[in-house]
Amino acid sequence: PLYVQIINYISNLFHGNLGMDPVYKVPVVNLLSKYIPRTLEITIPATVLSVIIGLVTGAIGASNRGKVLDYFVRGVYLVTWSSPTFLIATVLQLGVAYYLKLLPPYGIVNPALTSPSRITGFPLIDSAIAGDWVYFVSVLRHMILPVTSLAVANFGIVTRLSRSSMLVHMNSDYAKLSL
Repeated sequence: PLYVQIINYISNLFHGNLGMDPVYKVPVVNLLSKYIPRTLEITIPATVLSVIIGLVTGAIGASNRGKVLDYFVRGVYLVTWSSPTFLIATVLQLGVAYYLKLLPPYGIVNPALTSPSRITGFPLIDSAIAGDWVYFVSVLRHMILPVTSLAVANFGIVTRLSRSSMLVHMNSDYAKLSL
């Protein structure tokens, strides 16, 4: 019966048994332990970068309200905010990796290199701990495009929020007093 299947499923979840992956034929927990660190290694720097860029550009737009620089900032954040992440990634990949040949177009690391022993699951951190600086630089070079793509795709909303918030608070009495 269905209720027994649901109870078994929930019981297995609480015991850490997420089942077998139908494609790779290994436990799902093994796949999660492999791929979650790699995902975090790209998303955390991208988030930090998008917040920093967004706050700076929002402040520039707010402090130059109604001027050419404000219109430029607003145009850039509207384009990046409304563009899907895969489109930004594809444009950057074509431009930077294929045409300019500045960065590797895909992968986590150069496949010719031997990976250091797995300590944390984060390839960048594991290579730094092991002192394998060739591997470290390769991972870093392979991270630049995805991190930049995610940061560019997400900085628009941060810019919009910070610009509008700064415009609201710039006209308040305490902000005028501080100047």
